[in-house]
Amino acid sequence: MKRNTLWVLLCVFSLLVSCSSGNKITVLGEATSNLDAMEKLKDEFENSAKVFVSFEKPPYAEFIKNANQDFGSQTGLYDISLQYPFALPTYVGSNLILPSSKYSEYIDSTQLLPTESSFFPNIWKEVGWYRLSSKDKAEPVGYPFAANTVLLCYNKSLFEDATHQANFQAKYKETLDVPKTWEQFHNIVEYFGSIQGLSGICMQGQDGGWLYWEWCNYAFGFGGGVMKKDYGWESSPNIPLIIASPETIKGTEFWLSLKQYNASTDFFSTGMQQQIDLMRKGKTALALLWSDQAYNFLYGENANKSYASEFGFAPIPGNKSMIGGGIFMVNKSSRRPKEAIEYILHVLKPESQAKLMQQGLCSPLMTVYDMKEVKDIPYATALKDSLIRATYMLDAGPDGDAIMTIMTKYLQMIWMGQLNVEDALKTAQTEIVVERQKIFEALAKALKKQ
Repeated sequence: MKRNTLWVLLCVFSLLVSCSSGNKITVLGEATSNLDAMEKLKDEFENSAKVFVSFEKPPYAEFIKNANQDFGSQTGLYDISLQYPFALPTYVGSNLILPSSKYSEYIDSTQLLPTESSFFPNIWKEVGWYRLSSKDKAEPVGYPFAANTVLLCYNKSLFEDATHQANFQAKYKETLDVPKTWEQFHNIVEYFGSIQGLSGICMQGQDGGWLYWEWCNYAFGFGGGVMKKDYGWESSPNIPLIIASPETIKGTEFWLSLKQYNASTDFFSTGMQQQIDLMRKGKTALALLWSDQAYNFLYGENANKSYASEFGFAPIPGNKSMIGGGIFMVNKSSRRPKEAIEYILHVLKPESQAKLMQQGLCSPLMTVYDMKEVKDIPYATALKDSLIRATYMLDAGPDGDAIMTIMTKYLQMIWMGQLNVEDALKTAQTEIVVERQKIFEALAKALKKQ
């Protein structure tokens, strides 16, 4: 038997022994490229720590259901859950997770924990900080597993075509180039969208967040948005809403003006995968694409080739980008918190993050983007530039779901022409004010009972 074959068998035997003795952790998350990347690279940790790592990757709805049931019932089936910021009020508020401030109690004193300076500005505070009680200052409760944002994806062949360059220059008196302002963005969408057989943009309109999240880029990009606050998880009935502000109205009117140049003929059925499929056809100039889908877009299983040479990426126009991503939540009922924390720290090593980025993860660590193997990723530079300037756009407080649901309803009505922009946003804001009051009154009553 060859020596390397024997070594592999010994490693497998060691892992089987560890697993049979209970030295195993289970990671639960949504079925995305993030978990796929971690699963592909788990062997290094398993071989060094002698801990078996099992991944469960159900679709989103099932993932949320499984996590809520296990953490809420304190059964400890899952040691780690890869959660999103909107889960913070439930999981932290109900004392269901082991805060990262407690990690040092479970690991060797020589192991270094990541610091705030390790991550992009605002990212950690947006996705992994929260108030442990209503009177406390916010503090870290978990480390980020990913730092996502929305990127501008553009069709290189359309931009590099000499005829399009000349015609665009003649019409708009400017060079056909990747747009840096919303005015340039609109000109490009209008130009390509007016040509038979081409589309200017592919927009997401599907329910479940896709419509609302895309709209946020325009609303906040024009200086408006939902609320005036620093972080999505900040929640108070006193925070002023800006949904009906002139800036939000302007951003929404801009969003609506793109409708006639949109690639999808079934807007309300166009989500993440449908957008990718349409862009791959090569007949659309621009799209606002979630960064954690960029790898799948270029190299995913549904792609019959690599699209890396056909599309480019840049920050969206303006000076703001959206913060997305999520955190590792260690189950307070885990029977193996030490092993769970050690796995998280292993994943957050810069060398581990570099490998994960090459498999589709969007790393929250700034220094990783200076590594050559990461710089070679087609969208890495655009991702880094976007994350540096990333800011709050998505509400993650206890009122987050209600805001998304109500805004989606009124954005659908605007798109279908049932209400004009100003009336729809004013009505939406009024409805959200009423719903938020109910939510915070219920929270106040619950706190009194504790």
